[in-house]
Amino acid sequence: VVACGKLQTPAFMEKILLDGKADFIGIARPLLADPHMPNKIKEGKLEEIRPCIYCNLGCRHFQIKSEGFRVTCNVNPVCGIEHEYKLVPAKTPRKVVVVGGGLGGMEAALMAAQRGHDVSLYEKEDRLGGQWNILASYRPEVSSITNYLSRELAKAGAQVHCSTHVDAEFVKRLQPDAVVIATGATQKLPDIPGIHGETVLVANDVLSGKAGTGKQVVVLGGGLVGMEAAVFLAKQGKKVSVVDVAEIGNSVGYTLKEALIEDMLEYGVHQYSNVVPDEITRNGLTVMMYGEFVLLKADTVVVAVGSESRNGLYEQLKGFVPEIHNIGDSREPRNSFFAIHEGFKVGNLIPAPVDADFEETLRG
Repeated sequence: VVACGKLQTPAFMEKILLDGKADFIGIARPLLADPHMPNKIKEGKLEEIRPCIYCNLGCRHFQIKSEGFRVTCNVNPVCGIEHEYKLVPAKTPRKVVVVGGGLGGMEAALMAAQRGHDVSLYEKEDRLGGQWNILASYRPEVSSITNYLSRELAKAGAQVHCSTHVDAEFVKRLQPDAVVIATGATQKLPDIPGIHGETVLVANDVLSGKAGTGKQVVVLGGGLVGMEAAVFLAKQGKKVSVVDVAEIGNSVGYTLKEALIEDMLEYGVHQYSNVVPDEITRNGLTVMMYGEFVLLKADTVVVAVGSESRNGLYEQLKGFVPEIHNIGDSREPRNSFFAIHEGFKVGNLIPAPVDADFEETLRG
């Protein structure tokens, strides 16, 4: 008997064997995240394992959605290019400042530090992780990647400064040779009447536990964040509806979309695709549906219609520092795959031309 499928830790795998529930352990996706995992387990180097987060982004999603993408891994950019990639020590160590401690900033800082650069990473919050911490607040298993990167940053000698506000003058005073901007994005608000009303919340505040909702909720936006917010609230016993101008889950990877759709059906989430939001009132959200205005009653409207890049610092510093790169959501709002892979490339390129093009590396 071979046990396989999201066996998240070596300790859990070992318990399965010790309890006699299986004869062997089968590992697939985690070997893309870290092909040296079996040897690291054998040698007791468990904290050095780069963990799989079971997102299916690099290993499955892009192969289905995007022609030309190689098989790779969200958390391991070397996956698929092992025979071509080599960590090259910096000929001349540079003073590198990374602003933003999300996944992209952490990966950029790690690669630059491992190559011998003098790296300082600045994060405004009291811990690293950025928006990933919101996901980890209700799916704690995904914090494994931020924990791993934090440990590796310390081993590589990168200086990490949390709870630090950074502006253009702050960076200029540091006199860096290269700057990486990884300041992320903010949630977008649609331009409809009532959007700033008392009953309106943004999804990130709800998912992180910063804000609570009423018993009846309409989620405006049926992408990944909106779907996860809908399931999150429905599991709490809320009566939830989710609406989108397109098909619900249209932009979500097919494996994750399938799982979220199943969850929404199980917990009774009402789905309204191809409807246009018109107005938010104290009574709920009015939408245009099949040529008619319909009121979807709600105590709270949760907004999840995408993000806008927080790239002001990048624009302020262009031309004032010798080298600058803009990565992740600060460059363009997307998902964790692009943040990590762009951070990886920048960390390996410094020193490099300003704002290097990432497309060829991503496509392999």
